[in-house]
Amino acid sequence: MVEKPPVKSSEILLHFAPKSDEEYMQVVTAQRLRKSRSHETLVHQYGTFLRSQGIEVGTNVHPRDMVVIANEAHWLVEAKFIRRGNATGAVREALGQLATYAFCLYPENAQPRKMALFSEPIGDVYTRLLEHHGIAAVWRTGEGWTGSPSARAAGLA
Repeated sequence: MVEKPPVKSSEILLHFAPKSDEEYMQVVTAQRLRKSRSHETLVHQYGTFLRSQGIEVGTNVHPRDMVVIANEAHWLVEAKFIRRGNATGAVREALGQLATYAFCLYPENAQPRKMALFSEPIGDVYTRLLEHHGIAAVWRTGEGWTGSPSARAAGLA
C-alpha cells in the first residue's frame, strides 16, 4: 500500500515503454460452448431469501439484475458469479455496472443505494473497497447469506 502518493518522478522508479500499437491477426475458430445459468440461480436464491424476510424484490427491471425495497430505501443490486475463486473481475464489473446504472437510470436527486451480490466471499480488501465507494456487498455462505457492515446494518444479510 502506498502511504503517500508520489509527487515527483524521483520518488519512484518510472519507466515509459508502451506496447506496440501495430495491427495483428487473430484466428478465432467456431466452437460450441456450454453456458451455465449460475448467475440466474444466484439472483433467484437471494431474492427468495429476501422475500422470506418480508422485503420487496424486483427482477423485471432490465438491465438491472435486481432492485430491492427495504426500510423505505431503494437498492440497486448487481449480481456476480465468481469463477474459480477469482473475485477481482467480479468486483470490478460490479463496481462499474453499479456506477453506470445509477448514473444513467436514476435522476441525480434520487440516487439508489447500491449493493453487489456475489456467489462466494470476496475478501476483506474488496469488501472495504466497495464500502469505500458506498456499495454494500452480500455473498452466499454455507449457512445462508452474510455481507459487509452496511449490508448487515440494512438487514440485507
